[in-house]
Amino acid sequence: MPAVSPDRTERARKNLTLILRRLASVGQVRIADGLGISEATVSRWKAEEAEQCAAILALLGVKVVPEEMRCFDPQKIGAILDLAKAHLAEIEKPEQLAWEE
Repeated sequence: MPAVSPDRTERARKNLTLILRRLASVGQVRIADGLGISEATVSRWKAEEAEQCAAILALLGVKVVPEEMRCFDPQKIGAILDLAKAHLAEIEKPEQLAWEE
């Protein structure tokens, strides 16, 4: 079996942490009801398979994040920051920030 890189191991740990926190906040009963399975099945999955599931996601290069989070392309954000820095470097006094209509 190939060695898992430390960053993938760390990603798996973070995935698992978020999965377990969300499971605790939502509740096993609600998850079981939503899936049409017993609470005991959810409990067994948590105890026996959650860690492996988190590791599989990490090996696939997937991050577990809350659904309210948004992902952005680092290159696009870098370009926007470069443009903003270039514009701000040209500003010498507050009046230059005024909008002209």
